[in-house]
Amino acid sequence: MTYLNPKLAQVVKNDPRYAYEAYDFVFHAIQHAQRMVGRETPREGEAVQERHHVSGPELLQGIRHLALMEFGGLAKTVLAVWGVRTTDDWVTSSSTSSTIS
Repeated sequence: MTYLNPKLAQVVKNDPRYAYEAYDFVFHAIQHAQRMVGRETPREGEAVQERHHVSGPELLQGIRHLALMEFGGLAKTVLAVWGVRTTDDWVTSSSTSSTIS
């Protein structure tokens, strides 16, 4: 059974350019990027602080690495199905997703 985050579902409802899965993937990719560069992941309910941040290039590298790990050679196809086709799409979806607490 898949868990559907109601706050994330509301983001998709308000901005349906990307599939729910793309927004969800961004959250996983942020955590993956944090681990890749040795940053801390905020605990549940903890405010995001400087020690949690990753740069844009670090996030994109985390997205790339996680997509290849999860989807292999089908990564580009899966992302396209979700509406993600360019680097700018990740910037937009991560900015929109960051409004969720």
